[in-house]
Amino acid sequence: MKLLATYMILALTIPQNAFAAQFADTVMDATFKLFNSASTSTCFFVRNSKPDASLYLVTTAHTLERMNGETAIVVLRRRDDNGLYKRVDHEIVIRKDTRIKWRRHEKHDVAVLAVDDSLPVPVTAIGIDRLADAERFAAEGVGICDRLFVFTYPERFESSRAGHPIARQGIFSSPPLLAPKSSPTFLADFTTFPGDSGGPAFIHGKDGKPLVVGVVVGQQYHDERIDSVYESRVVKHPFRLGLVLHAHHIRETLRTAANSPQVTKETTESLRISLAADDWGDAQKADILNVLNSAALPLWASAGKPGLRPVSVLSDSKGPLVAFDRGEADTYKVLLNVKGRLWARFAFQFSHEMCHILANYRDVPNQQMWLEEAICECASLYSLRAMGESWKSKPPYPNWKSYAASLTQYADDRIAGAPVVSSDNLQEWYEQNKGTLDATATNRELNLVVAVRLLEIFERHPQAWRVVRSLNLGSPSENSSLEKYLSGWYERAGLEQKSIVEDIAGLFRISLSPR
Repeated sequence: MKLLATYMILALTIPQNAFAAQFADTVMDATFKLFNSASTSTCFFVRNSKPDASLYLVTTAHTLERMNGETAIVVLRRRDDNGLYKRVDHEIVIRKDTRIKWRRHEKHDVAVLAVDDSLPVPVTAIGIDRLADAERFAAEGVGICDRLFVFTYPERFESSRAGHPIARQGIFSSPPLLAPKSSPTFLADFTTFPGDSGGPAFIHGKDGKPLVVGVVVGQQYHDERIDSVYESRVVKHPFRLGLVLHAHHIRETLRTAANSPQVTKETTESLRISLAADDWGDAQKADILNVLNSAALPLWASAGKPGLRPVSVLSDSKGPLVAFDRGEADTYKVLLNVKGRLWARFAFQFSHEMCHILANYRDVPNQQMWLEEAICECASLYSLRAMGESWKSKPPYPNWKSYAASLTQYADDRIAGAPVVSSDNLQEWYEQNKGTLDATATNRELNLVVAVRLLEIFERHPQAWRVVRSLNLGSPSENSSLEKYLSGWYERAGLEQKSIVEDIAGLFRISLSPR
């Protein structure tokens, strides 16, 4: 009798496990890595329903917007007759003549991109009927503590040489069945990493098939504000909880794309900077905005006019800083600590924080954060000197030409106040101050020493700021030493920008070569 019971258990268990594997394979086969030199994400293919039976790539909006240039690479997989998989890197167009090709949800962090069916290899696509709307989600009876799965590429990592994604599982950590319009996201018990954004979150449906319940959009953090002598910053402590956007909003985005497939909104024609209705002293908001746009323009234009999320600027004594937590619709939040008509100070503070945005600032342990701070200090000097030149002939208002000299002077005074360390002696200076730099990234006196030397490099190279778009995109393990940090940056930089990283490394007598 005991033997019979054992056979019955095996008979029930083995097929169920095998079936579960098959169900997961369906989603895995539709999930791919998407990247270019500026950003990496996870994506998955969805087939829309008739009459628009188009193939769409689904990912997060913020990762597409961080990608520079007109193309990105999707890592496809080809299976040969022997059952072996081969990696196939396929270039897709994400912009054309500065016009974005994707469709973003009006409010939420998800985007879809129509893809030509003539791909170099056949791909599996998830049918739109397997994306859970509110009704289908409710019918599944999913509740808190129930299990869900994700496929992603954490820290660019692939599970095979062919580019397969990583599978993970967790539980619903917040009530999943709240109305998606009022509660667009839910929490799940799994840790997210850079590169996970855009991955499908799914469950084993009652019909035995996978049901995509959302897309990974980020991680939940606890914000801690740390005040120092030099500035205040917000430190984000991870809760190890993934943030998932309801699939309902993926379906909404697909419907919008089907109704208006040609996206015409231009993200690179202008910067989107807004000013909060705060106390700005006796300065007019319109005047401040003109200064901020003028300060950001030299960096943004040199960086290739990348598409960026809107930047919301607030007046706060805790600034200047750019917050790790984003505002509504993934808006950047910049806090400035300046009031009145102090245009040079506005420009100096804002251009520094814009550089952090361009450099893909993130909250991970980083002993080399001092270098990013020095680059951003350099950005402030660069912008002020560029504004000083442009305002001589084309200021925001004709009667502002007289301010041009004061902008240049503000930068020159800071340069003159920096301790004099020649490029030949910078490596020795670094060894003497390494401990302080590693421990305190925002030592402004030390940052300024490096910034002055960096300014010579960035003013010498046309479009030099394009190189910062490939900073801070690697694994946090790169941050353990300056050589590893610079080597990772060099690897990700475009061919035309590698020489700039080499010049920066040369200041510290570090020789870079492809790994």
